[in-house]
This record gives sequence, C-alpha cells and structure tokens, in this order.
Amino acid sequence: MEANGSTRDEPQRPPISDDDLLDWSLGHLESPGREAVEERLADSPDLRQRVDAVHRTLAVLDKYKVEPAGDDLADRVRRHVAEARGRTPERKLLRPSLFSFAEIGAAAAAILLLTLVFVPGAMRARWMKQRVACEANMRSIGVALEHYANNHDRMLPFPDLAAGGNWLARDNGRHPTGTAPLFILVRDKAVQSSDMVCPACSDRPFVGETAGLVDFPSAEFVSYSFQNLYGAATPIVQDRARPRPVLADRNPLFRDGQFCSDVATTSNSFNHGRDEGQNVLFTDGRVRWVDRPEVDGDNIWQAGSTRSYKGTETATSATDWFFAP
Repeated sequence: MEANGSTRDEPQRPPISDDDLLDWSLGHLESPGREAVEERLADSPDLRQRVDAVHRTLAVLDKYKVEPAGDDLADRVRRHVAEARGRTPERKLLRPSLFSFAEIGAAAAAILLLTLVFVPGAMRARWMKQRVACEANMRSIGVALEHYANNHDRMLPFPDLAAGGNWLARDNGRHPTGTAPLFILVRDKAVQSSDMVCPACSDRPFVGETAGLVDFPSAEFVSYSFQNLYGAATPIVQDRARPRPVLADRNPLFRDGQFCSDVATTSNSFNHGRDEGQNVLFTDGRVRWVDRPEVDGDNIWQAGSTRSYKGTETATSATDWFFAP
C-alpha cells in the first residue's frame, strides 16, 4: 500500500488521446474505445473540459443549416447538362459558353460527390454534439437529485399528494404528472430550466413564476421522463455495482398528454431522431447511451407488461423501471 492509499498492483487506465476524443465526438469511435471514453467522462473533469473544447470547435456547424440535397439531385444535374447541350448554334454565337460540356459534367459530378459525402458527415457531427449536450443536461440533473436526496433522507423528489391520481392530467401545471419531480428541482432552483430541455428537441425552457404550480404548465418545457412515479417515494441508492436508471429521454409512447397506441413499445425515444436511441441517467450519476429501451432486462417505457395507458398505471415491482411523461 502506497502513501496515497492506492496499491502498486492497481491497473492504470490508458490516457484518452485527442484523436479518440474527436472520433467519439463525431460518432466514429467504435467499441471498446467508445465505452472507455464514456466511462472516463463520468469521473474525469479534465476529460469533460477537453470534450467541451472539441464541442466549441464544432459549434460552427450550428450556424449553418445544411438541407438534404434530395433524391432528385442527380436527375436535376443531368437535366441541366442536357439543356445546355440543346442550345442552338445561333445562341452559342451570340453568347459563347465559358465552359466545355466536359467541364460542366465534371463540375456536376464533383458537386454531387461533395453533397453525398459532406452533408451526412456534417449532420452526423451536429447530431453527436446535441447528444453530448443532452448528456451534460442529465449530469446536471443528476447532481441536483443527489443534493435533493441529501436534504430529504436520501429520498428522490416526489409529488406532494396522496397515492393515486392521473399522471397524464397536467392541467396547466396545477396537477402533478410524471414530470412533477423534475419541476420540484426547477422550482427550488436546484437546476436551470434550460437543463430540462434536450438540445435535439424543439422544446423550450420554462420561463415564468412557479408559485401556485406543482408541475410544468406544458410538456414542451421538459424533454425527459422520470422514473419515480407516484406509488411511494423512492430512496436514491449509491450502488456502483448495479446503479438504477432514474431519468431518460422522453418516453415515445406518449405525446402531448396522450398515449400513442400506434408506437411500438420497442421504439426508442424520438428526442434524437426516430429510433436512434436514448440517453439514460443512473443513480450513480453516470449517463449511458443505449440503442434500445431495455435496461437491465426491463423495458423502461412500460409498467410491467401493460400495453395501454390511461394515466393511472404504476410500476409493478422494485425492478420495474417505468419512465412516464
């Protein structure tokens, strides 16, 4: 045992290179390197600062709106070239062309190639930047949950009402829904209202007085779904061996206070593009990206095996993670 309390045999984790960090930010880093970066981000402030620096560099992408070229780009280019070839000799004499047909064709091919290569890459980089910013929001919420638990006998925030009720009846913030525990954090100024909005969504931060409200007045003010729903207050457990999921991107089975029966229970959250995946916050403060709604073998969108919801359903067991809106 050394003086600082560590053992000589304790393995030293290799440093994360700048190339790996850039590849991870752009979504190009494969396993197991991706998992190594995400694990180190959870407990390395220095690495998070380096990630922030990368994101500031990539931020210029947000200033430009790159629209997809469309499936008919090649047809439009060929039509333009064909029209150019169909010009009459008299018109050519009046206004001679500055480029040959071969040069026009080469330029069109280059434009098509750049569009097919650059646009998807730029969109992917922007998507990854939004995903990491969403992860940062969840980390802030995780810190607020830990502080709340420290001041409330290790319990997570819980709506101040008797068990029961309808967690879909928001009533302009006068009735608690599944997001009421998150509203408690905003009301108590434990987090900023902007932390409740996923950067990949069109939602907007709540601005206004919280007096007289027990929940967000509208679903557009919160992009996330919380696990602690009615029933009974839940303690926050620090178990790094098996941390519990507590927050995730919005449950896709519900939209605007209504259950969507046409959405499959195996769907991912729509926050980051249809069926891409979702960020999930655990009680140990870590955020993990998962590409399916199953966490520890349980579907976080469902209460047990329930397939239809009216707003009165609750989790069915201690290991049934039900993330209701």
